[in-house]
Parts: sequence; C-alpha cells; structure tokens
Amino acid sequence: MDLNRFRQHYDAGLITEESFKKVTLTESTRHFSIHWELRSLLYLGILLVSGGLGVLVYKNINTIGHDVIIGLIALACAGCFYYASKKKRPFAWTKVDAPDSLFDYIVLLACLLLITLVAYVQFQYSLFGTHYGLAVFVPMALLFACAYYFDHLGILSMAITNLAAWVGIALTPLTILQANAFQDSFFIVKALALSVALILAGWASRVLQRKAHFSFTYHNFGAHLFFISTYAGLLLPDDSFPIWWLMMMGGAYYFYRLAFKDHSFYFLVVLALYGYLGTSTFLIRSIIALQPSGDMVWVYGGILYFIASACGLIFLLIHWHKKLKAHAHL
Repeated sequence: MDLNRFRQHYDAGLITEESFKKVTLTESTRHFSIHWELRSLLYLGILLVSGGLGVLVYKNINTIGHDVIIGLIALACAGCFYYASKKKRPFAWTKVDAPDSLFDYIVLLACLLLITLVAYVQFQYSLFGTHYGLAVFVPMALLFACAYYFDHLGILSMAITNLAAWVGIALTPLTILQANAFQDSFFIVKALALSVALILAGWASRVLQRKAHFSFTYHNFGAHLFFISTYAGLLLPDDSFPIWWLMMMGGAYYFYRLAFKDHSFYFLVVLALYGYLGTSTFLIRSIIALQPSGDMVWVYGGILYFIASACGLIFLLIHWHKKLKAHAHL
C-alpha cells in the first residue's frame, strides 16, 4: 500500500483525517509472512544435522565404536519415523497435506538417517555382501514407499535419484555430463529407457489418479534425462544422428502438449533450449556429412544462423508465453 499517495489525497482534502489515520494504523501494524524464510531455515537445519552426523562419525569412529554409532543412528531414525507415523493423516491416493509445519522435515530427516544407516551397515559389515546393486535397490524401494506413504515430494526426488544410481546413472546435471560414459551407445539407450519409464510414471500417476501431484516430479526428471540422452545420441560418431534428432523432436512435441495442458512455462523453456541445441547440432552434422565446398561461406553462414536463430528462440518463447496466458484464461 502506498501511504504517500494517501497522504497526497489527504492533503488535497479527498479523504478525511479519520480515514487517513485508519489507513496509517492498518499499514503500520500489518503482518508479513516469513513462511519461506522458516522453511529455508528448517531445510538448512536438516542438512546441517545430517552433515554433522557424517562429520561426527568420521572424526570419532575409533573412539565411539561402530556399534554405538549404528545404534544412535538407528534410534534417531526410529524416533523420526515414530513421530511421522503418529502425526500423519490417513493414506489417500489424492494429495494429503502435512498435519503440521514440522512433519515434512521430520520425514526428510528420517529418510536421510535411513540411507546413512543402510550405507554405514553395508560399508562396515557388508550387509548385502558383494551384491552392491541390492545395497542401492533396498534404500530405493524404501524411499519410494516412504514418498507415497507420507506423501512427500522431496523423498520422491531422492527415490528417483536412487533409481538412477541403481540403473547406473548419476542423475545430477554436472555428473551426468562429466562422469557418465555418454560415448557408449548402450549406456545412452539405458539412460533413454529410464527417462521414458519416468515419463510414463508421470503420465500414469495422472491418468490413474494415483498421487497425481507426483506427475510433475516424474516428468521433470524424465524430461532432462530424455533430452540429454537423445542429444548424446546426436553426438555419437556414426550416421544415426537423424534418428536421435527425430526422437528428440518427438519428446519435444510431447512436452509441448504437456506444457499447455498444465499451463507450465517451465516445460516450454526446457524443450525450447534442448530443441534449439539439438536442432543446431543436427544441422551442423548434416552440413559436415555433405562436405560442401566453400568453407568460409559456411562459417559466415553459421555465424548468421546462430545470431538469427537465437533471436528467433527469444521471440518464440515470448509468443509461447502469450499463448500460454491466453490458453490459461479459456
């Protein structure tokens, strides 16, 4: 509220002194929300607790002893799950709101402690022996169960990340580009299959009305992995790049339809950036495959293309944004 404007109206005699005092009092005693500040502090607290636990274990492993540390972690984990189980509302396939402001954070801490406990026991006592895939699969299954049982999107993200680790993919933007062997066609197909599975899970959760609000999380992970996988296929040193580009365009069309269905500008930006990168790479590879003469002509043409196409991409996003707003009012 602009008090200066009210003061101008008061000085001009447009409003009474009593009305001006009421407006001033209301504005001076107005409450403001610190909801997101508190949520950020709570998430930071959970990360500090879980990180501090790791530091405590590392620095005092020889003093405290493995059994004591495992017992403390198990006790804290059981306490968190006990609190969450007591407080949670009855399970439903629709969205279930948290019973209080601490619930989501206690569930998150419980799952972090659970993963720490399983990893610790596996490292120290080889709980699963040499079956390392099982050591990842069990926490993944538990995280998926907790995500659905407690209706927690953060736990669902952790479960999907563990699923990717179980399949053999580090599902983070940095490591997915640096650490993973995207020069291996088999690895690319495996990543592509996982992305399609995640997209199908998002589609099914909505169509079957089974935690339909989980759909965005599945689609978000699936979209990035799908576009990165198909783009990696574009870079393979063979002649299959047109097939990978067509698959990328097919995925772009799916997310284009999804974006307008969900009124999500985010997915429009994602498919536009990946689609632009993939199409530009496809054109460059096509030109190289044709081996045209007049190299400098193609160099200058390439410079003009990137300038013009970058401008076109901006105008396309502006057009889509306007179209999305118009579609939302229908």
